[in-house]
Amino acid sequence: LILFWAPLLIARYAFQAYQDVRQAHINTVTALAKAIEAKDPYTKGHSDRVTEYALAIARRLKLPESDLEKLEYATMLHDVGKIGIRDAVLKKPASLNPVEVQEIREHPTIGWNIVKEIRFLGPYLSVIRNHHEWFGGGGYPDRLSGEEIPLGARIALVADAFDAMTTRRPYKRGMTVEEALAEIKKWSGKQFDPVVVDAFIQYVEETPELAARIREVNAQVARDLAAEEAKKMEREEMLAALAMGRGMRLVGSGPLRGPQHDQPDEAAARNEAAAGRQEGPAGKARGSGEPEGEA
Repeated sequence: LILFWAPLLIARYAFQAYQDVRQAHINTVTALAKAIEAKDPYTKGHSDRVTEYALAIARRLKLPESDLEKLEYATMLHDVGKIGIRDAVLKKPASLNPVEVQEIREHPTIGWNIVKEIRFLGPYLSVIRNHHEWFGGGGYPDRLSGEEIPLGARIALVADAFDAMTTRRPYKRGMTVEEALAEIKKWSGKQFDPVVVDAFIQYVEETPELAARIREVNAQVARDLAAEEAKKMEREEMLAALAMGRGMRLVGSGPLRGPQHDQPDEAAARNEAAAGRQEGPAGKARGSGEPEGEA
């Protein structure tokens, strides 16, 4: 009986341990993804959409389920390196200058250094490091090209680019699905892997509701931008009112009072008044330290 039950108990324990580890991995990825969105609220939902697109491509390329799970985690974290980018660059409501472009290009390396110890991602760690490598060369940070770029990173590049093009930002409008697809086709073989592009086009053609979903995303972004602008104006008005209030108090307070702030003639007048030299309403001295014109 013991010999019968022992293997089952061991298998059950091993499965439970696997489930616990898997849940810990999910919690880690979720926490890091939330940290990204907290750093840059304009990317809210970006990682989710990139993950959706990447998995859709991977399924059409017939990747095994075990790879799909790792790809899912990796694409959720593809921008985790932006945690290390200055807010002034990350949240700039305009195009970046060359120095700022170089800084933002550090995020894949920063991200890889953050997550490289999450060993369960295995080869899919390359998604974080290499999702800006170009199929025809010229990308960053490792200047890879063609099939030197791991497949997961080639998939993530197309998914990331499509969402970046179709999502509204403070400094640009979002492209339509048709416009973004035209750009991806144009750069197929140069920036993007043609095989990955074909799989993505197949996904878009099989998902007619995608355009409506993207329009809703951009409508929400517009609402968020308007709310943020309203908050900014409210803050500016509050600061202006506080500054005006301080200015009025300073104007109405008059010069500082007390013997240490008196001019020599004011001190003499006070001494004379104390000695009783000036008496009566006509000759009454001003109170100590009072400004000219005040009784």
